[in-house]
Amino acid sequence: MKKFEQMEHTADLGLRVFGRSKAELLEHAAQGMFSLMGRADFPASELRELNIEIPPGAFMSHDTPRTAVSDDERLVAWLKRLLREFNLRAFFPVRFQVQVTPDGCTARVLGGRFDPAVHTFYTEIKGVTLHALKVAKMDSGWQAEVVFDV
Repeated sequence: MKKFEQMEHTADLGLRVFGRSKAELLEHAAQGMFSLMGRADFPASELRELNIEIPPGAFMSHDTPRTAVSDDERLVAWLKRLLREFNLRAFFPVRFQVQVTPDGCTARVLGGRFDPAVHTFYTEIKGVTLHALKVAKMDSGWQAEVVFDV
């Protein structure tokens, strides 16, 4: 099974993502997003661990927190959180262990500090959009489509 593929989009960048499970779908979506941004390899001595929790409060519906979340919301919150870490701390993830919970997700992420002088930079992603967002259960697992603002 392929992990992801780039989708044509008029002004922004899009990905179609595949996974056998919801957790694998989130992992592949993150790998895909960062493959659009750049490429980086880190020696083991430079790897840092980041533990992420996407709690129920991360999902809002008409400004009211709720515990039941949609798969779309979980995907967007996950990618936004990773993008925030990149923008604030230059954290570029390379390995993921995601666990999906009924009300969010948790993850152990390994990565390093991205340095454009050392690593390959492709493009800046400004945001994860809701435009044309889809997450669906398929015969072979899960599939998502997500568009990024560049």
